[in-house]
Formats: sequence, C-alpha cells, structure tokens
Amino acid sequence: MKLTALDIRERQFRRAMRGYLGADVRAFLEELAEELERLLGENIALAERYQAMDEEREHYRTLDQTLRSTLVVAERSAEELRKTARREAELARSEAALTARQASLRDWPTPRRQRLSNSQVVCVLAQLRSASRPAALASFG
Repeated sequence: MKLTALDIRERQFRRAMRGYLGADVRAFLEELAEELERLLGENIALAERYQAMDEEREHYRTLDQTLRSTLVVAERSAEELRKTARREAELARSEAALTARQASLRDWPTPRRQRLSNSQVVCVLAQLRSASRPAALASFG
C-alpha cells in the first residue's frame, strides 16, 4: 500500500481506554506527513536531476565518439599527406636528375664528338678512367 501525506493526516484511530493522548498522536502524524512531503519533493527533484545528468552524460558520450572518429580521420589524412609528399619529393628528385642528365648531354659538343677518331676516343676514355674528368675534358677544348 502506497502511503501519502494526506493518508497520514486523515487517519483516524479508535478511542480506547488507557490509549495515547489524541493531541500527541495528531501532532506526531502531522510531523510525519510534513516529513513525507519533504522527502517526496526531494525524491522528485533528485529524479529530475538524475534525468538531466543522464541526458548530459549521453551528450558527452556522443561528443566523445565524434571526437574519436574525427581524430582517426585526421590521422589517416595526415598519413596520406605524408605519403603524397614523399611521392612528390621522389618525383621531383627523379625529374631533377633527368633534367641534369639531359643538360649534360646537351652541353657535350656534338661536332667535336663526331670528329674524334677511334684512337682519340680510346685515349679520352683512358684518361677518364685513370685521371680526373676535367683533365680529360680539357683535351677537347
């Protein structure tokens, strides 16, 4: 049976000889009813506070999941950027090496190259192998 403050206030007791003083019983019942009302009000307030905190906790849980997902995406993006940067740097190095190689071939005098005899080519190659390259190239100029 659920007891309310109104039930306590309206409760009637039969009179008997040698029983309790009616005024004392009535005063106690009134105090009991007031305390029950206070506790019920506190219980309602606590239930509302619990509900609000539960909703707030759920909000933070969702926020936490969103932040974790965002962090994972950011880490993946950063790794992809690093890979792309490495590939682009390697490509730039390869292009630079190719350009340098092509430039060195363009700088080689074509008419001179065609006028060398076989013995001169053998001599230049020997100089390149044994001595420094500038000395070998100086023989052309």
